[in-house]
Amino acid sequence: MKTAIDEAYRRIKPHIQRTECRKASELSNDVGGEIVLKLENLQHSGSFKLRGALNKILSLSEEDSQKLLVTASTGNHGGAFVHAVGLFGLQGKLFMPKTAAAVKIENVRASGVPFELIGEDCVEAEAHAAAFARQNGHVWISPYNDIEVVHGQGTIGVELSEQLETIDAVGVPVGGGGLIGGVAGYLKEVNPSIEVIGCQPVNSCVMYESVKAGEILDIESLPTISDATAGGMEKGAITLDL
Repeated sequence: MKTAIDEAYRRIKPHIQRTECRKASELSNDVGGEIVLKLENLQHSGSFKLRGALNKILSLSEEDSQKLLVTASTGNHGGAFVHAVGLFGLQGKLFMPKTAAAVKIENVRASGVPFELIGEDCVEAEAHAAAFARQNGHVWISPYNDIEVVHGQGTIGVELSEQLETIDAVGVPVGGGGLIGGVAGYLKEVNPSIEVIGCQPVNSCVMYESVKAGEILDIESLPTISDATAGGMEKGAITLDL
């Protein structure tokens, strides 16, 4: 996976922010070790999701890039998607669950990219959007269930390995699993001794329970302040195996 992620980094590098690694002094004092934060909140569009969206879109054929690009998101992938299609002057449409945070809906509305609110969670919105794209000959851009998206998210691992002299452990937020699949896939090839820890809210721990069960489970997600990692996975998602 490392080679593919290195290629993804070369592809998207001109269009992303190489985000800072900043020491968290209070956290470091609390644990008696050095804690460093990778500030992807300073990424263009506000989250790491831009990396995956860009790599997928830049990997499309010329023919496919001229079609309507369709995605679904609770917010962060949607923000990345509208940033990317605007950057390259492409056509896009976004589906968001009705429960998406109001501020994220307004950010998408301000972009001018058409969007619809559908379903009560991200799984419903994704299923509807994927079917809409398939039935109408559009191009589906998955938030996580696509190897090009995973490779794009994994470019965080490239930067971490360049920015930090040593890495003992990395904590990675987990929703659909694209980010941890890419970051772990890269860093484990660089140094197998690096511990990668998935961090998921108790109220929406679909991946956690699915890994234990060995199959993707349909588990209800309860309200959580970690809305960007809430929700389930579509059946057959590649991220469970990753």
